[in-house]
Amino acid sequence: MKNCLSLLAAVALLLGLYSCGGNRFRLEVETAPETGCDNCAVYLFARMGNQLTLVDSARLVRHAAQLSGPLPDPESLVELLIPGQGSYILLAARGERVSLRIDTAARSFFPACRGSFATERMTEISRRYREIGYGALEQLRSEAAVPGLDARRRQELETLLAAREAELDSLARSAIFNDRSALLAVVATMWYADTSPNMTEDSLRALVRQLRAHFPGSPCLNSLDEQAAPEPPTRESMRTENLRARLSGLPEPYPEGAEQAPGGAPEPEPGTEACSLPPYAVGERVEAFSLPDGEGVRRNPLEATEEYVLLDFWASWCAPCRRELPGLLDAASRFDGVLSVCAVSVDEDAAAWRSAVEQEGLSPLLNLRLDRSDASFAELVARFDIRTIPHNLLLDGERRVVAVDLRGDALREWLEKELKR
Repeated sequence: MKNCLSLLAAVALLLGLYSCGGNRFRLEVETAPETGCDNCAVYLFARMGNQLTLVDSARLVRHAAQLSGPLPDPESLVELLIPGQGSYILLAARGERVSLRIDTAARSFFPACRGSFATERMTEISRRYREIGYGALEQLRSEAAVPGLDARRRQELETLLAAREAELDSLARSAIFNDRSALLAVVATMWYADTSPNMTEDSLRALVRQLRAHFPGSPCLNSLDEQAAPEPPTRESMRTENLRARLSGLPEPYPEGAEQAPGGAPEPEPGTEACSLPPYAVGERVEAFSLPDGEGVRRNPLEATEEYVLLDFWASWCAPCRRELPGLLDAASRFDGVLSVCAVSVDEDAAAWRSAVEQEGLSPLLNLRLDRSDASFAELVARFDIRTIPHNLLLDGERRVVAVDLRGDALREWLEKELKR
């Protein structure tokens, strides 16, 4: 059998044209305790054309995390990456709210999930393909071809083989000619072409023509055009590819131009001693600290009069962080008098930070900056566990940590639920 993963990787590289906006994609992740993934960072990547983008990152707290962000296309191949544990591919669509439970007992290329129409269909197809088994089909063919085999037995084997091949063909074609997802049609076509012994070059071209009529104008279908050349990756995409490689323990594909990648946490200066203090755990009280605001005045965000304080760590160069800022402003406005939002930048460039604060209209928030020159840098990075950004901690009236990495709808829903008590 051909290498299905390599074909799907090719699909990922060729998918779609870049576009912005639209509804956000939301992924709720839960890991089984035996995975040993609690307090691990998780990353959500999306591919569009020849570009890779970091959609969001979060921390698993009590074996759960929520990630969300805009997808580059109406449909995108997204990858959930858990460093040291593995990755999971989803066929995602804007506006979907997907639930995914990860355990060590059930691993497949397309994970079982709820809320993703295309992924659920491909999961069912791959499950049935595994149950039937290509080895079993080859064995049936070999048995049916044995010279001198009883004619009745040969007929039984050929009938069984034809029935199973027909079932697989029917499964694939039902996904190819679905009415909701061009991305599902593309991946199912590649799967079908990779696995069906009856698929020829002519029949594949005919199938693609049918798909273009079924999904007119869909950019996903460009991945089936062998003549289409993907655009070169942008600088940001190369940085993100390097980030993904580092997280996966692989060599960086773009070592010459590697720079700090979006989502990367600030690193200490060479020769700086790392702080050995443990990160704040949920339920632990945060100790008082201060950082300079835009005027250089040191402020302690814990002195806010509001019942809750949200400490959000970001940077001007971090695209996912910038996308989260409108949500912070909305939360500050929606829960005015209840929630104080402190945006803590890890920018090294103070001018870039001030410019971003002005561009994004962040004046309603408390804007502070944490850089390597600050005496408390190593301690705060360690205590707030700033290994990736955007990253936030929600503190209660006693300034104890009550939640980590709540954003957008998840933050709003949490606060609304608490305020109803």
